[in-house]
Amino acid sequence: MLQVWYHSDLLRFALKGVIFLAVGIVVFVALSSISSYCDPSESTLEMRITELLRSHVDTKAINAGHSHNLAIDYSVLGYNGYHAWYSSSDFFEVEYELRNLVPQLKELKVVFIPVAYFGFHQDNSLSESRSTHRVQFYKTFGAWPPIKGDLWLYSRSKIDNVVRLDHWKIVATVMLHGREGTDTALPRDGHRIQADDFEPMTYEELVEFTTNSPSGVSGHLEMQDAADKDHPNLGEDTFECVVRIIKFLQKRGIRVVFFTPPYFVTYTELYPPQKIQSMKARMQQLVDGYGVEYYDFSTDEDLIYNNLLCRDDDHLSMDGA
Repeated sequence: MLQVWYHSDLLRFALKGVIFLAVGIVVFVALSSISSYCDPSESTLEMRITELLRSHVDTKAINAGHSHNLAIDYSVLGYNGYHAWYSSSDFFEVEYELRNLVPQLKELKVVFIPVAYFGFHQDNSLSESRSTHRVQFYKTFGAWPPIKGDLWLYSRSKIDNVVRLDHWKIVATVMLHGREGTDTALPRDGHRIQADDFEPMTYEELVEFTTNSPSGVSGHLEMQDAADKDHPNLGEDTFECVVRIIKFLQKRGIRVVFFTPPYFVTYTELYPPQKIQSMKARMQQLVDGYGVEYYDFSTDEDLIYNNLLCRDDDHLSMDGA
C-alpha cells in the first residue's frame, strides 16, 4: 500500500513538473512573439541576411563591418553587390559573420571591410550598450562556436526577445500608443544600404557637431580607451582576428578590400595622431604580409572639406558615397 502511494505521489509530482514546464514554454514563446511584433527593429541584421540569402545569393560582392560602409555605392563601383554590414560592428563580429555567411554565397568574389581609426581597439562585448550588437549576430546566425569568451552573450541571444534590456518599455509603448510614438516604425541602426537623402549641416554646424557631440571624436576615443583598459592586448588580438579573416577569404579565392572612408577634416584634426598612425601601421603590415588591398580616403582633400558630402563627421551622405 505504501509503495503504491509512493509511486502515485511521484507520478503526480512529475506530471505537475511537466505541466509547469509546458506552460512556461508557451508563455515564453508568447512573450517572444509579442516582443518581436512590437519591436521588429531587434531583427534588423536578420532581415538583411535573410533577404541576401533569399534574393541575392548570386551576389558577387558584399561589405561587412560597421556603418562606415555607407561610403560604398555599388552602382558606382559597377558590382552586383549587397550591404551585409551592421551598425557598430567590430572585427570579431565581422569574422563570425563571414565564417557563417560566405560558404552560402557561391558566386562571391569580393568583400569590402572598413577600417576606422579605432578599428583595432574595439570590442563590443565589453560595453553593455554595444554588446547588444554582438547578441544580434548570434540571433541571426546562431552558429556554434561563438566568439571567444562570449558564452554568456551567446546564451543571452536565445532569450533576448524576452529578457529585454529596455525592460519592455518599447513594447509597452507600442501596445498602448502604437508605433507612432516610438522609433520602431522603421528599423533602427540605419537599415539602409546607403546614406539616405537629408538636409546637410552647414560647415560651422559640422565643426560644432564634430567637436562636441558624444557620438563624435570624444565618444570614439572614450570607447577606444575603455576597451584597451578592459581588454589587455586588444590591439594584438584584433590584428590576429583580421589575419584570420584574410586567410579565410583568400583560401576561397575571394578578394579582400579594406578601406578607410573620408572623414570630415575636423574629425581627423581632433583624433590623436599617434592613434591614427598606429592603425595605418597595422594596415601596412597586412598589405605587406598578406597582399591585401587597402585604400585610405580619410584625408582626401577633394572630400574632407565639403560639408555637403558628409552625413556627419565620419559618414558620407548619398552625394558623397
